[in-house]
Amino acid sequence: MRVLVAPQEFKGSLTAAAAARAMAEGASRVAAVAAVEQCPLSDGGPGFVEAMVAARGGRRRRCAPGLSR
Repeated sequence: MRVLVAPQEFKGSLTAAAAARAMAEGASRVAAVAAVEQCPLSDGGPGFVEAMVAARGGRRRRCAPGLSR
C-alpha cells in the first residue's frame, strides 16, 4: 500500500513539513508495511518557501539587500 500525506500548514501550531512528518508517523504506525511519502504543500502564503525547499531538496540562502544577479 502507498500512502501520500500532503498537508498545508496548521497556522500557529505546525509547519506543513512538521504536519507531514506527524501524519507519516501515524500512518506508519497503523499500516507498518505501507510506503508513506510526504509532500508538504502551500497555497503561496505562509510556509511557501519552506514547502518549495522541501519539495525541491533545496536550501535557503541569504543575500545582502539591494544585490541582484
